[in-house]
Amino acid sequence: MIHAEFLFDTALHNRSLERQARSILQKASRLARVKNTDIDVTITNDARMKKLNNAYRGKRTSTDVLSFAMRESKPFPRIRCSREHLGDIFINVNEIKRRAKKLRVSQKDIFLFLLVHGFLHLAGFDHMKTGEERRMRALEHTICEGRVFYDHP
Repeated sequence: MIHAEFLFDTALHNRSLERQARSILQKASRLARVKNTDIDVTITNDARMKKLNNAYRGKRTSTDVLSFAMRESKPFPRIRCSREHLGDIFINVNEIKRRAKKLRVSQKDIFLFLLVHGFLHLAGFDHMKTGEERRMRALEHTICEGRVFYDHP
C-alpha cells in the first residue's frame, strides 16, 4: 500500500483526478513491488521546475517530471512509523498542457503517465541503459494500459 500526499499549486486539481492518481499509484506500487511507503507529489510550473532542475541536475531548463528518492539522499533520523518515505515527485503543469496539445490527448492522461514515470524512478527504475529502459518502459505500458506519452520518440 502506498500513501500519497498531493500538493497542487496549479489549476489542474480536482477530486476525480486525485482519486485516479491514487488508484494508478496503487497499481504501480503492486507491479513495482513497493510496499508501505509514503510519497509527496507536487504539481507546479515551468519557473519552479527550472529552478529545481538547475539546483539538482545542473540543467538550466525546465523539465516535465523530477523525482527525488530518499534513499539517494543522506538519511534522516529514523522515526518509528509503519511506512517509509520513498521520496518526492514534482510534475510540471505547463509541460502537461504543452504535451497534451501537441499529442492531442487529455491533460489527465499526460499527468497520470508522468506520475507513474516519476514513481518508477523513486522505486529504483531508470532508463539510462537499454536493458533498464526496456524494463521501465514495459512497466509504464502495463500500469498506464498503453497510454504512455514520451516527449521524444
